[in-house]
Amino acid sequence: MDEKLKEKMKIFIGKNAEYYLAKFEVFEKTGSALSWNWAAFGFGIFWMIYRKMYLYAFLSILLMFFLKAIEVYLRLSPVLSFFLSLWLWVGFGLFGNYLYYLHVKRKVMEIMVQYPDEKDQILMLQKEGGTSWIAVFVFTFIFILINAIAGMYIENKQGGF
Repeated sequence: MDEKLKEKMKIFIGKNAEYYLAKFEVFEKTGSALSWNWAAFGFGIFWMIYRKMYLYAFLSILLMFFLKAIEVYLRLSPVLSFFLSLWLWVGFGLFGNYLYYLHVKRKVMEIMVQYPDEKDQILMLQKEGGTSWIAVFVFTFIFILINAIAGMYIENKQGGF
């Protein structure tokens, strides 16, 4: 990995930059996308939000709602539903670092192109990167609200059969 790009990524990542940069180096050397991340496994979408990976979090939510709709429509057993969810969380654990690598590299490259001045780049890398607990709390509130509304809708639909 280019040292200049590595330094920019370090600024963008913020907390735990050394951990992620070591993983990124392995991705580039081996071409493999597999790596284990306990935080991504344990917290999934919340980890993505914390790391400001909003697009990936949104796509994951769509996937979760799609899987839930299939479960409800096909009336799958709770055991099968549990294993589908577990499969998704394992996927977060296995591919979370790689998704973060793609996110960081894309954002850093965009910032480097948009802001040719070194000082502006550093400011934007710090602003756009890092972590956000506020986003996690806002997302959690919205997620609980949407789940409550969806739950009421599903109950009404099932009660109408």
